[in-house]
Amino acid sequence: MKMNRNIRFFAIPALAALLFSTACSSTESTTNLNGEISAETIVLQTEPVIEPQVLTQAQLYYKCLNTLEYLNQISGSVVLRNGCNYPTITHGTFSFDFINGHYYADVNEFDSEDDTTCIQNVKTYTNGTDCIRLFDEKGNAENTYTEETCELSLAAQTFPNAYPSETDVMTADSANAEAVFYGTLGWDPTGAHELGGCFIPQEISIGYLENFDNWEIIDTKEVQGRTCAIVQGIADPSYGDRFGVSTFEILVDQETGVWMQFEGYAEDGTISDYIYTENMCFGDMAQTVPQFSDSMTAGYTYLETE
Repeated sequence: MKMNRNIRFFAIPALAALLFSTACSSTESTTNLNGEISAETIVLQTEPVIEPQVLTQAQLYYKCLNTLEYLNQISGSVVLRNGCNYPTITHGTFSFDFINGHYYADVNEFDSEDDTTCIQNVKTYTNGTDCIRLFDEKGNAENTYTEETCELSLAAQTFPNAYPSETDVMTADSANAEAVFYGTLGWDPTGAHELGGCFIPQEISIGYLENFDNWEIIDTKEVQGRTCAIVQGIADPSYGDRFGVSTFEILVDQETGVWMQFEGYAEDGTISDYIYTENMCFGDMAQTVPQFSDSMTAGYTYLETE
């Protein structure tokens, strides 16, 4: 898929909600001295209409770094392309209940050169203390599963302000470029791996948004019933080159900081990296989290972990 995109920047709207007035009319009639009804008098009434709030850059960046502070339940599906040298395409569905610590993710990995053949399917069930993963190795007769005891905390990795220090984050230098995880720098309590680039986008937010001079919020847009900030920018080569990204556009849910959509463009304007979500539901509208049962391990070999 190719898309040519000329990135244009516009001034960021003020933080305070703008109030506009819409007029609706009512009529009043008067009588003259002879008791006859005279021409009607038009009376204008005004009702304030509040435009959606547009976040400042600092506010949006903080939310992207700390989405777990704003999520209680969330479910949906996502397709994303990850990496430049050895890229993969990931299809996944998820349902997370951060209140009760119940998480489910169904992740399918595809080679970017052949997005019709699944390489591996991983289903993860987490109940807050126990995490079970079922590994279905496509083309491999032996499928495995693991059981781990997890001590997970939603507060394991959050940033107190919009400008994390170098000691708080994992830098993206060449020495650890292969090790940096695409989604989250901190603990991912859900065990959803690459899907974290959508709902816990810490690492990619730092990579693309840390330098406020490189991007702007140009407008808002309704996406899947959510008010999203439209972010357009230029990628810092130290980060963007790892994914073949020169410029980008992000649709960020203003309430939570979740990345509803991301498109990274190569120098020729083609899409080189992306995150696309569907059926995103928040709060009480989120899908119920599936629960693990022992019968699901039938046909899988237990793999002991350290």
